[in-house]
Amino acid sequence: MRVGKGFVYSKAHMPLTLAIPTFNSAKYLPHTLASLNAQGAAVRWHLQDGASRDETVAIAQAHRREGDTVVSEPDRGQ
Repeated sequence: MRVGKGFVYSKAHMPLTLAIPTFNSAKYLPHTLASLNAQGAAVRWHLQDGASRDETVAIAQAHRREGDTVVSEPDRGQ
């Protein structure tokens, strides 16, 4: 447990959530998500996909755990 400026938190109660922007990333995504999932419950991820045309979303859904999120919708790119 750590105490910071006016707050107390514990690693067990405050997971790190990583934002993952993607577009047609099926080639690299399995390794990335497996690596994040191997970190355990302390690491969660949010995948924001730009409406990929490959298997990106299916791969993300297959790796998704409770607390992880997957959103796929068209955007205007970076």
